[in-house]
Amino acid sequence: MKKGIINISLGIILIFFSALSALLLSYLFKDAINVEKKIIETVDNTYSKILYISGANIWRKFLTENAAYWDDIQAEFEDASISGNSTRTQLVLNTYLEYNLGSKKKYDYTLVSTTTTYIFEEKYINVIFEILKNGIHVSKGVSFDFGWPGI
Repeated sequence: MKKGIINISLGIILIFFSALSALLLSYLFKDAINVEKKIIETVDNTYSKILYISGANIWRKFLTENAAYWDDIQAEFEDASISGNSTRTQLVLNTYLEYNLGSKKKYDYTLVSTTTTYIFEEKYINVIFEILKNGIHVSKGVSFDFGWPGI
């Protein structure tokens, strides 16, 4: 009988210490999860900037090499509003990132850029950029003007 009480007492003490250690470990794991979120958020923001700059460089190269064909790349605003037919060009850049912070995750990024405005007299084309992460918009997007205003 005395052995049974000692065994039950030891069992209760072990349960108490295991509950206490689980409580402490949950606090540490919570911090680890928050750190992982911050790292992924920082990488995501940096990668978005890299995608925008890469897309702008691709458009700059494309528009420079095809400067004589801007009418075929984007219809001028007045022409599109009169005829109702708008010519525009879209560039899609697909890429992905793999994270391995405790668990392996893969995110697909798509940079969608579309010409919106072409003004012949001012010699510039406007292009808007949007990023999709796994098919969902992740940021508000940016807009770049390309051309030679004043020429």
